[in-house]
Amino acid sequence: MPVVALGFANSLCWAPNSTISLRDLPPALVGAGSGAYNTSRQVGAVVGSAALGATMQMGVGVVGFGAAMGNALLVPVVLLVAGLLAVSRFRADGRPPAARPGAR
Repeated sequence: MPVVALGFANSLCWAPNSTISLRDLPPALVGAGSGAYNTSRQVGAVVGSAALGATMQMGVGVVGFGAAMGNALLVPVVLLVAGLLAVSRFRADGRPPAARPGAR
């Protein structure tokens, strides 16, 4: 059941993600933007899989198999928290907080 839930969640995730990523591009750049988006998505998947595999392999030598698999789940959690911290500083007007009128 968890694998079915993950597959269903992926089907609801990637189409809106690509639409949002490419919606503001001018028509002349949509092909290049799509290529850059898909390349970064594929590279991220490969690097993420490699990081999880390396974490699992290192963990099996130190702790048991089950604990190593559980500890490998901390890799995406750490990356998600880092991403959350990065995007929490985004602003709609594109200026850093100190450059806005009335900022201290």
